[in-house]
Amino acid sequence: MLLDEVLRKSSALLAAMLTMAAAWCCFHLPGAHLPMVAFAFLAASALCDISRFNLRMRRCFAMIGGAAATQIALGTVSNHPLVQLPVAMIFSYIILSCMADRQAAIIVLLTAFLSLQSPPGLTAALERSMDMLVSGITVLLITTVCNLFAPDIAGESYQPQPYSPRQSAIITAELACGFIIFLLLKHEQAVWIMLTILFIHMAENPRAPLPGLVKRRIAATPIGILLGGAYLAAFGSFNYRASYIVPLTGTLGFFMLYLKNDYFLFTLLFMFTLTVFSDWMLGSYHRFHFTEILFVRSLATVIGGILLLCGKDLMGKEAV
Repeated sequence: MLLDEVLRKSSALLAAMLTMAAAWCCFHLPGAHLPMVAFAFLAASALCDISRFNLRMRRCFAMIGGAAATQIALGTVSNHPLVQLPVAMIFSYIILSCMADRQAAIIVLLTAFLSLQSPPGLTAALERSMDMLVSGITVLLITTVCNLFAPDIAGESYQPQPYSPRQSAIITAELACGFIIFLLLKHEQAVWIMLTILFIHMAENPRAPLPGLVKRRIAATPIGILLGGAYLAAFGSFNYRASYIVPLTGTLGFFMLYLKNDYFLFTLLFMFTLTVFSDWMLGSYHRFHFTEILFVRSLATVIGGILLLCGKDLMGKEAV
């Protein structure tokens, strides 16, 4: 990817994150927390590749609709885990098989599974759905402005590629196995089993085959968490403003992924950012248990990687 295009996409990601973080703080949007900001950040990465506004708008509202539907469905049954499992898998298969863009489908599911760490219940889910609408429209405007400054390079190579029914079924089976283990472990960090599966599928491409991505993810996850903990120990304990670094580190991770296809460094910076922002800042300080985060999330990443490798064998020639 050309440097100009990398800078354009990275600038859009940074603008989306800062705008939604500011909206969350200024307008006191209570329901979404991390899913709202994550949806804005990830949606910006998908919409930046689309040069035509009408196609970008359709893709944006498809993601908003999918994200809202999964939020409401999972929120409605959040107090009934045995019901939540089949509901989550049905929606996973529908999203994966029906959306025309596999990256957009993965973003919808990432937002859905991130919401498992958010307040339960239908009311909270409806609040998150409204926040997703605000987030999506904001990202649509930001990406449109960014593409106006680079009409000659914005999304010329964009070719949406959906998942086949077989691929959708196998990824859904991976998520189902991960969800069962999540329910058995009864620890909120175990949600990273499903998140690991989805993030690696989103990054998978001919230049970055799945086995290599799994190895880099497993190696970089504990390092990123350790660096985030060290940063907090050095600076965060003295001033909450130390968390202001997270938009830069999050954007830098995507910058390196776009420029060098460096998934190890992307994961390291991503886990650093989440440790500072999600675990420490959103965890209201007293719920921040660094040792649990380090070991349970690292274990969840390993489990997710194993499920991915099993799924790859089933996909065979249909693997990316």
